[in-house]
Amino acid sequence: MRKDTEPWWRQAEADITSAELMLQGGQWYAASWFAQQSAEKALKALHIEQTGRLARRSHDLEQLGQLVGAPPSVDVGLTLLNPAFDQSRYPDNYGVPPVDAVTALDASSHVEAARRIVGWVKQSL
Repeated sequence: MRKDTEPWWRQAEADITSAELMLQGGQWYAASWFAQQSAEKALKALHIEQTGRLARRSHDLEQLGQLVGAPPSVDVGLTLLNPAFDQSRYPDNYGVPPVDAVTALDASSHVEAARRIVGWVKQSL
């Protein structure tokens, strides 16, 4: 693993652990947030490993997946998890905050998708 890949990968692993802890603790919005962040940082780590450069600044998981050549099985998770960046961070257009908007089912789905994405990246590094 490249030296500059390692910090991104370590943070991706820490974020998936945080997502799992938040899920266990019933903090659904936080579980979704950390799940999205874990996937994003894992994809950015893989991009660094593949190219030697940091991907351009983006939170778009589908776009990052394309950059690193994610297979269709991973793309499904990227599509599911992509909206979590905004959903778990900001109140929606109706003023509903993430703490009220993200459900247990949302969070569970997001964490599971992130686990699959991070697992694929780990095999690809």
